[in-house]
Amino acid sequence: MATVGLNQVAYISCPVGCAITDAPVFGNDIYSEDSSICKAGVHAGVIGNKGGDMKIQIRGKERRFNGIAKNGILSDSKGEYIRSFMVLGRSIPDVIINDKP
Repeated sequence: MATVGLNQVAYISCPVGCAITDAPVFGNDIYSEDSSICKAGVHAGVIGNKGGDMKIQIRGKERRFNGIAKNGILSDSKGEYIRSFMVLGRSIPDVIINDKP
């Protein structure tokens, strides 16, 4: 996330199987930067294990991340971390081009 500035929105495309990775998720609604972004999307209920496109907003330091079980994912708790993100929702293209007659 180093190339995206604070309060900016990033568009993420998550692969199939993103919920079953061993990567950690820290927090609930607001996640620490070292969380799996796609697994956090499943935790937030925005995407499922089939993956999908979503958008996140980069945020600053949070003092505490509280873990909770949601949507089949158990997130962990942790203390202060310098950057965080919030899952905003599904990402839908502005324009869909159908080149079939």
